[in-house]
Amino acid sequence: MLDCAEAISKFSTGKSRQDLDLDRFFASAIMREFEVLGEAASAISIQTKSHFKQIPWKEIVGMRNQLIHAYFDVDHDIVWSTIMTALPDLIPKIKSAIDTLQKNLKTN
Repeated sequence: MLDCAEAISKFSTGKSRQDLDLDRFFASAIMREFEVLGEAASAISIQTKSHFKQIPWKEIVGMRNQLIHAYFDVDHDIVWSTIMTALPDLIPKIKSAIDTLQKNLKTN
């Protein structure tokens, strides 16, 4: 999840909302990373999700489902808004969850 979120952030650096419409390569890369991010989130156990309620699991998986199943009806405004507003908030939450899980592994 972290790799995908960071890739989306990196790919989007220096880009604008309009690039999603004009640059198919960019748009395809972004959509694919969101799809994999959502797929990874759906594979996280319910127990782990319950420990990290600050991560919007349902929304992440929902976005993946929208991109996979409604690809002709993807709203680029929503995708761009997610990149600009939700992603910068999500990355530190994922990092924090990883750190917590790694610490728990070391103590067990």
